[in-house]
Amino acid sequence: MKESFVIKNADHVPGLYFPLVSETGLKSCVTPNLGGDAKLDQNHFLLEPRSIEDLRNNRSTRNFWLDWGEDTWSITGVSAWNEALWDRCDETMEVETGILWHKVTRRNPSMGVEGEILSFVPYDQNYEVHQITIRNTKETAETMRFYTAIPMYGRSADNLRDHRHVTSLLNRMEVTPYGIHNTPTLSFDERGHQPGDSVYYVEAVSAEGELPQDACGVLEDFVGNSTLLRPEAIFSGRDDIWQKSGSHVDGQEVIGALRFHPVEISPGEEKSYIVVIGIAPQEATIASLRPLWDSAAAVEAALEATITHWSNLAPIRIHTGDPDFDFFFMWVGFQPELRRLFGCSFLPHHDYGRGGRGWRDLWQDCLALLIMHPQQVRELLIANFAGVREDGTNATIIGDGLGNFKADRNGISRVWMDHALWPWMTMQLYIAQTGDEEILLEEQGYFESEKRGTILEHLILQNTAAYHNRGEHHMLRLLDADWNDALDMASQRGESVAFSNAYAANLISLGEAVQHLATTHPDAGVDASQGTSLIAMGRSLQQEIRSTQWLKEGFYNSYYDNDGQPLTDGNMMLTGQVFAIMGGTATEEQLDSITQKADELLYDEACGGYRLNTDFHEVKLNMGRQFGFAYGEKENGAVFSHMAVMYANALYQRGRKAAGFKALDALYRQSMNFEVSHIYPGIPEYFGRGGRGLYHYLTGAASWYLLTVVQQMFGVKASYGQLQVEPQLLEQQFDSDGKAWIRLPWQGKMTLITVTREGTATITEEL
Repeated sequence: MKESFVIKNADHVPGLYFPLVSETGLKSCVTPNLGGDAKLDQNHFLLEPRSIEDLRNNRSTRNFWLDWGEDTWSITGVSAWNEALWDRCDETMEVETGILWHKVTRRNPSMGVEGEILSFVPYDQNYEVHQITIRNTKETAETMRFYTAIPMYGRSADNLRDHRHVTSLLNRMEVTPYGIHNTPTLSFDERGHQPGDSVYYVEAVSAEGELPQDACGVLEDFVGNSTLLRPEAIFSGRDDIWQKSGSHVDGQEVIGALRFHPVEISPGEEKSYIVVIGIAPQEATIASLRPLWDSAAAVEAALEATITHWSNLAPIRIHTGDPDFDFFFMWVGFQPELRRLFGCSFLPHHDYGRGGRGWRDLWQDCLALLIMHPQQVRELLIANFAGVREDGTNATIIGDGLGNFKADRNGISRVWMDHALWPWMTMQLYIAQTGDEEILLEEQGYFESEKRGTILEHLILQNTAAYHNRGEHHMLRLLDADWNDALDMASQRGESVAFSNAYAANLISLGEAVQHLATTHPDAGVDASQGTSLIAMGRSLQQEIRSTQWLKEGFYNSYYDNDGQPLTDGNMMLTGQVFAIMGGTATEEQLDSITQKADELLYDEACGGYRLNTDFHEVKLNMGRQFGFAYGEKENGAVFSHMAVMYANALYQRGRKAAGFKALDALYRQSMNFEVSHIYPGIPEYFGRGGRGLYHYLTGAASWYLLTVVQQMFGVKASYGQLQVEPQLLEQQFDSDGKAWIRLPWQGKMTLITVTREGTATITEEL
């Protein structure tokens, strides 16, 4: 199966970007013209931070230039010439990407030159590698000179408009034989300045090992009286701007501008250069890493190791009658790894927060890890329970390392009422996959407390505390929000019927697990009657929802607002239906009605399927900021992938495979329709105006899509460690031979499960 894709003239699509990342901290993104940024965290940005609009408007990019006397050419396409002749020149380009590498090829027939830029971040290093190959397509030899031009930001994202100039005074730039190093003296923060702890650098060599001739490390000198689109250091021909190794300049904005000696390139000949930009704790580290990138052979080895590493982390592959779906699914399967590494920040759309993941993200991302690497997550799951408080709530932000948590985001104390739900949903899958119910007997402390308890005690506390926190309509209180953070203005009287359904199902399945544990471990002190109590609580809540929340319109109410009023009047919200179906509250007759109404009121094929809600035509200040958003954007009525996938999952769970497939298929087709979605393969957070995909890569929808395809579509499930295969594939999903297969890890071995159109399944372990 193919693992890369090509998009022609991708630079004509504003806002397109691709992530590059390492296991050791560096988080980057690149656009088709090599815009984007690179950073370790909020306080260590190598390149200037970028939000989505910056990608279109900012010209401070990773740029590479060629000069051959009569012509000067930006290999990335970021030049005054390109902008002036954008729609009239014969220059073409294409982007090819794989997991996780990015290659741009730009061709200019009239100039007789081609350039290729291969970019990646070695999986175990904190630098980007860019291998630039130049080809002379003329019939005569040309003498060409190669330049780099990469502005180096080198400080906290906070300094974009907080002491931007003052922080440049901290810079200490040095020209070295390989390039430019900047070592700021301080990390500026009026709450407490910190000593500088990083070196930001740009270095380069030719493929033959030639070092730069000289460098210009001061941005103002490089640009002169022009702009980065036509910098004087290149276009003026002045040599006095360029400095030799050993030169120092303090207190200025820095650029990694290097130039090499001119070289003659024969017709059809190629010349390559290797450029590295990175962050290191000290100068000695930079020198020690050079052998890993300073030759073509070293770059090739690093790229191969990086591709292998990421492929092994996301090893699930499928084969159906639609190769494009199989390819799309491979990319979706990799997205949970991206969220593990980026958190929910540090990509251009994801410009909120200061890094890290939240509580909900932690547990839902584990769903994908459990499918791909179930044996590796036991310690992680146990550590995660250290975030649970004695009252059943939890810390909201994950710190560095296992079991480290922070009380709340940005010092704002909030309680999301859904947070207690996800740990059991995740733990339930772990026990099913591994059979390791003994994990429930492991002990863990409570957040900011000396008290300890078993994992089972943590789970029972979380779910019963939520169950008892009822509102005036006897549904669970919404508090500051549930999964939908934008329902954040109903903390006094708001109630979440949607998650009342979810907790009811949790209580029932948790109670069943308690009874099973008491039977299999009679000496563990587990009270089987407590399981009966939990089950009774869940079933009574389900019955209460059935009798009070079913609407005459033919679907369930989802919420009560801060005035204690239901969100009805003909308006439908998908969330309430999803958990009523998934948890078993909805009867078969109600399920028929819900699917019919969802198709009628919420389904929009042109935008990717099922919208999150109908248009309330009101800014509901008594419910949340969601209703201040334009309808069809983000949480207010967009096709929000996360809940659309959970709707599919719920339908599959209830045996409605055609309806479940319809929801998954709509998301897939919208995502892969590049002319409309304008995203690389994978699933975005939502589809907005015109059906465009937004907030790509870092979405919990990817974990749920993976889970749904594996467990529901292919039917590969487990019960207490015993594999079960109950496929729900449709006729059109089989290949011409009437077969489909899935390859995934199972109990330490890669396993191939082949399903036939007749319904038989063959399981083969790979050696």
